[in-house]
Amino acid sequence: MDIALHRPFHKIVFLEFESQREMAAALLRFQEYYECPRFRGRVFTLREYKEWYRGQYGRFTYLTDWVGFNFPCTVLDPFLQGRFRPLRKAELEILGLLKLLRRPFYVIATEGIRPSWTPSGNKAAKGRPARRSIPHSDASPARPHPAKQLRTTLRHELAHALYHVSAGYRQAVQDLLVDDLPLLTQEVRRMGDYADRVLADEVQAYLVGNSGALQVSPKLIGQVGELFEQYLTGSAKASRRPSPSAAQTRRSRTGRIAKGQSRVSSDRKRKRKGKRC
Repeated sequence: MDIALHRPFHKIVFLEFESQREMAAALLRFQEYYECPRFRGRVFTLREYKEWYRGQYGRFTYLTDWVGFNFPCTVLDPFLQGRFRPLRKAELEILGLLKLLRRPFYVIATEGIRPSWTPSGNKAAKGRPARRSIPHSDASPARPHPAKQLRTTLRHELAHALYHVSAGYRQAVQDLLVDDLPLLTQEVRRMGDYADRVLADEVQAYLVGNSGALQVSPKLIGQVGELFEQYLTGSAKASRRPSPSAAQTRRSRTGRIAKGQSRVSSDRKRKRKGKRC
C-alpha cells in the first residue's frame, strides 16, 4: 500500500492514497467508528460491518462507494488501545503513520490527483455532493473521477477539518447559519448517512462544496465559501509548511516510511444514491 502524508495546513493531516479501494479498505473502521449512526463509538469487526452493509444495500460495495474520508485524531485511540484487535495490516500502517504526530490534528484522505491546495477557484461539480461520487455500473469498475469533482471533494474534506481545528471558523459559520441550521440539519439527517453529532459539520461542508445537495440560496453558499477561504488562508499562514512544495511528506509502502515528493488529492463520496447507515 502506497500512502503519502502531507501537512498542508495547521493541524490538518492529509493522507493521499494511490487507489480508492486501498483507501476505503484501510480507513473503513476508523471512519465508521466516527460517524456511522449504527457503529459510531462502538467496537466492531469488519465482518459485522460487511454483514450490515449487505443488509442495507444488497452487496458489499463499500470499497468503490466512497472516495473521501475524514476524522479527528481521537478516533485513533481505541485502535491504539487494542480494543479493535485483531487489526488488519492496512490499519496498522495507518496507525504507524499517525500515532507519533503531535496532537491535536484532523485527518482527511483521498486518492491522488494533484489539485491545488488553494481553496478558491475550485468550483463544485454538479450532482450529489460531499461524500458521493459519479454513479457507475455495478457490472464494471468505477470510472476515473473527473479532476474537478475530486477537487470539490478535497474542498469538502478541508471544510470538515477546518471546522474542527479552527474555533474561529466554527463559531463564524454557526453564527452565519443560525437561522437556517435547524432545517438544513434535517435535510442532512434524511440522507441517512450521518450520526446526529456530525450533522452541523456536514451542513457547512456541503455548503462549502457547493454541490447542490442542500436547498439554499446562492448568496448563503457564497457567504459560507468566503468564510471558509478566509479561515483556511489563516490556517495556511499558521502552518510551518503552508504549501505542497514545502510540505512534509511520508510514504508508507508495505510498512516502510520515507520522505518523498509531495503530491496532493480529493474526499469521501458515495457512488450510488441511497442510505448508508
